[in-house]
Amino acid sequence: MRINILKGAGMAEQKRFLNDSYALESLRETGYKNTAYAISELIDNSIDAEADDIHLIAKEEHMPHVKGRHKYQITEIGVIDNGLGFSADKLDDCLSIGYGTKSNDGDNKNSIGKFGYGLKGGSISQCRRFEVYTWQSKGNVKYCYMDLDEIREGNPFIPAVQNKDLPEHFQPFATDTGTLIVWKKLDEVDYKTTKGLFGTMLEDLSRIFRNFLDDDDTYGRKRNITMRAVDEKGNGRGDIITLKANDPTYLLKPNTLPDVKETEVQGSNMLSQRATNTIFEQYTKKVQYRDVEGELKESSIEFIFTIADTDIQALRGNSKVGVHYGKNDNGVSFMRACREIEQSPKQIVGITDSDPRHRWWGAEVRFTRELDKLFGVDAAKQRIRNIKKINPDLKKQYEDSAATGDDQSDLIKRLNLLIHTEVGKQARKMKAKIDSRNAGKTSSETSDNKDPQKVINADLKKKGTLDKSRSQKEAQLKDIEVKKAEAVERIKENQPNLSDDEVEEKVEKYLSQILTFNKKPFGRFGQFIDLKHAGNSLEVVVNTEHPFFIEFYDKFEQDSASQQSLEALKIILQGYAVAEDKLSYLDMENRIFARLRDEWGRFVADYIENSKLVD
Repeated sequence: MRINILKGAGMAEQKRFLNDSYALESLRETGYKNTAYAISELIDNSIDAEADDIHLIAKEEHMPHVKGRHKYQITEIGVIDNGLGFSADKLDDCLSIGYGTKSNDGDNKNSIGKFGYGLKGGSISQCRRFEVYTWQSKGNVKYCYMDLDEIREGNPFIPAVQNKDLPEHFQPFATDTGTLIVWKKLDEVDYKTTKGLFGTMLEDLSRIFRNFLDDDDTYGRKRNITMRAVDEKGNGRGDIITLKANDPTYLLKPNTLPDVKETEVQGSNMLSQRATNTIFEQYTKKVQYRDVEGELKESSIEFIFTIADTDIQALRGNSKVGVHYGKNDNGVSFMRACREIEQSPKQIVGITDSDPRHRWWGAEVRFTRELDKLFGVDAAKQRIRNIKKINPDLKKQYEDSAATGDDQSDLIKRLNLLIHTEVGKQARKMKAKIDSRNAGKTSSETSDNKDPQKVINADLKKKGTLDKSRSQKEAQLKDIEVKKAEAVERIKENQPNLSDDEVEEKVEKYLSQILTFNKKPFGRFGQFIDLKHAGNSLEVVVNTEHPFFIEFYDKFEQDSASQQSLEALKIILQGYAVAEDKLSYLDMENRIFARLRDEWGRFVADYIENSKLVD
């Protein structure tokens, strides 16, 4: 740090604003989530320096163990790139807290760095000494460093820049231009072995920088980012790990998804080379913010919502693919300058439903760095402070303030409401579509002769229970082609991943049934079930947007231990359906029964809401 000590005639020496050693020790505790997020600060700088190749190198040495054995441990971590490098006069500046080469760069909205903190803050959060080597021509390497122990011993000044060769074990990775950051005196890294450290960093780094790892340069030019362990001579230890996009929206390729057997999905079984989600909605919204001068301006944020392909959802949550989706189901991803800042928990944006099927959709909110203050991006670029859960009891006051004011707090409230509204709206739509899919086999397809659906259908046929019902009368009026078309439509709705030939094989079986089940979204409140007629059957349609479905029915379906409860519930619903169908002559215009189902459904929905069983 550069510190001027001023003296005047008859004046005592002026005191510093900061006690250097204590201030730096305090900055170490600013709260990086883990080593991966601290390393991300260095990768940010490499990307801004236009590097194409960025290597994370861990130097391992054979260290004595407490029990007399020896084991390899990490003694240095380096990030070396082939970027532009920088001049000697910039080198000592970049070690000064508060200096940033891009802090006033208002024109470059896509620059990742900004605060003049990342190199220093990320480094000292993990180690007590870090060194910087940079060169703009081969062999002309400039060197400087920061050592917390030296500062604590009374030397608060930045050392003079000097010429120095790169350490031997990093030389194999050097090119004509570039920069190397070396961490030494490692005392806060997550793991002391490369197996542990690389294993934990891989998932985070692959997600944070995913837009720079895929084949599409729309949001970020592709970079080659690798991790490697070396010994003191630079000889490799273990394989080179090349980062691939870990994408919560599952649009990018190549990606980190596991490949599956060819028979499990439509098209290519190489899921790591395929986008397994499709875009559900993508649009921009205008927002107001205040610039550094306090002037009110307008910018845009982009929303991207994606939903898993039907054949991917059909693999189910307990498959390797489903587990991968589940690990990425941490919330809504906020992307600043093509780099993820945070995955905010879904509860923050008003999604309180904990159903595991939420894994099958993804969401991104993308913005440029001119909106940093509005979003509340912290100096470490790992948190969004201003997107918070809105207290339902205070929502009206919140909305009034956001609608009428234009100071900073009002603009933040306006942004918060916008994100809650858009994400909540699209999440409900995507969840409803996901719920309406019947991935995998239904109970009616099992070979168990005691399956309740088979037993009920067989008994109804045997007794002719529905012979004079509305559903059977309507079935008698249709010709066979109409019935087949209706059967095909229902089969595809239930199992959209089936081929046309597979659908045809199921048509005859469907037409043999006189009581069937289906699931569709048709309104968050109101009826829980509806009755339709398709083929030869009376169809019980369950509303996937109804609170009873979300809180109970669907959870029974997903829990193998609750199948008996699910079948009991289905029997009750079918019992009602049969009763209404047989008594339909009492309500020829279908007004009474429709009203009955509507009132019944509303009562159940209101009771669940008022009982705080759902938010």
